[in-house]
Amino acid sequence: MTSSPGVPDPTSILAMAAARRTELSRNWATAEDLGEGATEMRKSGQLLGVYLTDPQPHYRFPAWQFQQDGWPVAHFSEMLRIMRDHGGYLDKHRSPTGWSEVEWFLTPHVLLNGECPAEVLAHDPQAVLEAARIEFIEDGNAGGF
Repeated sequence: MTSSPGVPDPTSILAMAAARRTELSRNWATAEDLGEGATEMRKSGQLLGVYLTDPQPHYRFPAWQFQQDGWPVAHFSEMLRIMRDHGGYLDKHRSPTGWSEVEWFLTPHVLLNGECPAEVLAHDPQAVLEAARIEFIEDGNAGGF
């Protein structure tokens, strides 16, 4: 299958997306950086880890989910649970890659006065939790935001 003039072919799009993800996550901590327990916290939905395959399969953890003391911001596991239970953020094996959640956290949100949820987490995690509840639970069947 060929693509239309000016439109990248699907292989190029996937390669560009992988390169963008690698660049975006370059400075995020690995499970090794975070120490014992990070992998279990990711698996249990307490931390958001994004899956990367280069140079070998591994997870990286966005910095904005952590408080200054290194623990997850308040209500973070609730936010992830809401997104995964009500937002379709799991793959066909019911596993998250983490990238859909990252996209939500990095996209300006009308319920947060146009700020990205990731920006609001540090000073008002309750507002981010409420935005997730409204979008995915209360308004989930009405098309979202």
